[in-house]
Amino acid sequence: MKPVLRKGKLTTWKDDKGFGFIRSSDGTQDVFLHITALKETNHHPQVGNLICYQLTVGKDGRIHAYRPTKITSQK
Repeated sequence: MKPVLRKGKLTTWKDDKGFGFIRSSDGTQDVFLHITALKETNHHPQVGNLICYQLTVGKDGRIHAYRPTKITSQK
């Protein structure tokens, strides 16, 4: 089964803590995003960025953004 790629907008980013939240494009879900998920993108996240990502469940049982593949600034 092919992973589902989702889209959303970064609504919160706490640079000092290294995490933020993505609001899904359909507006039904806020998804946790940790800086370590961005290690391969070489991008510093900013509120308003559009992000494509997959979902995963973390060790804490919460949904996290996983393998973000595209990050662009919203114009």
